[in-house]
Amino acid sequence: MDNNLLNSPDRSLLNLVNDEDDEHTYNLTQSLYYTDTEVFNLLHKTNTFTVISLNCQSIASKFDELQYFIDDLTNHNCYIDVINLQETWQGNDTYYNDFTLPGYNMYFQPAICSTHGGLITYVKTSLKSTLHSTIYEHSTAWEAMFIEIENLNKSVIIGNIYRPPRESNELINIFNDAFNKAMSNKLIKGKTKIISGDFNINLLKINEKIMYANFFDMMISISLLPSITFPTRITRTTATIIDNIFSNCLEETVLSGIISNKSISDHQIIFSCFDNLINMKKQSKTSIIKRITDYDSLKKEISSTIYNSINKDVDCDPNITYNTLECKLTDAINKHTQIKEIKLNKFKHKKIHG
Repeated sequence: MDNNLLNSPDRSLLNLVNDEDDEHTYNLTQSLYYTDTEVFNLLHKTNTFTVISLNCQSIASKFDELQYFIDDLTNHNCYIDVINLQETWQGNDTYYNDFTLPGYNMYFQPAICSTHGGLITYVKTSLKSTLHSTIYEHSTAWEAMFIEIENLNKSVIIGNIYRPPRESNELINIFNDAFNKAMSNKLIKGKTKIISGDFNINLLKINEKIMYANFFDMMISISLLPSITFPTRITRTTATIIDNIFSNCLEETVLSGIISNKSISDHQIIFSCFDNLINMKKQSKTSIIKRITDYDSLKKEISSTIYNSINKDVDCDPNITYNTLECKLTDAINKHTQIKEIKLNKFKHKKIHG
């Protein structure tokens, strides 16, 4: 895709909501299309809290591509804190351990409102995260997970949302009411929220369809503003903004965009980077982390359990074997590692300059 053509203002949500004659003013920032190489350069060693979201259209068939993409980001020193996936197409009988990513805790919800539903959220293991399973009430109109991250500069609620593509005004109204109710839940009310997903409500049509306008007005009324302003799903005949990342901390959003040349599904990968949520400089002044490992137990697990579980067939895919080994080693290291936080003493701990 030609990014210059895609980034044309004619396709932008800003044209609809920032009209000078409109009585409302929305402080939205244009999100652009980027190649993965441009994203590598933009996110390289940045100290931001980064969320990506994708309707993957079957995790089973797209997992390898997703894992290679995340590995590629990591190899370019680009670190993603949260990954939200929709349409995993997985049910209750799925063995979800097949879809773990090294360095991430995985939360999943089987498909509820459609066989093409299902959600997975990955959160970096360095972040203290908790699933609030009581906020979402099972429904045929939508699916959701809400996860709280507590060891940032403030508590942040991560939402992962999927609404199937049903145009019934009644179902959209049910979704709007249910979502609004969830946002008022005492567990998350008043907290910083970053909500991403596939809403299947085309924001480019908010001036044409009253139920779409009602959804947009509801999000604005609870201070959840969209960070994605260009189409996220493009076909030969349509260009729609149905995937988005909404937040009530848009002033802290330093970069949002769409990755145009990574076709894992026919939805584009979207991302947002937030400043002032992670303050590494402040953390490094107040504490240090020491990791004390039970080497004997770790060595025993590697030499027996892990070694015996690796596929040693000469014809097997070495990439799959490597990823399996890496995942099992990471889990073993975390299992046999203690993390101890120590208050930094300027007389006891000397500063090291690189």
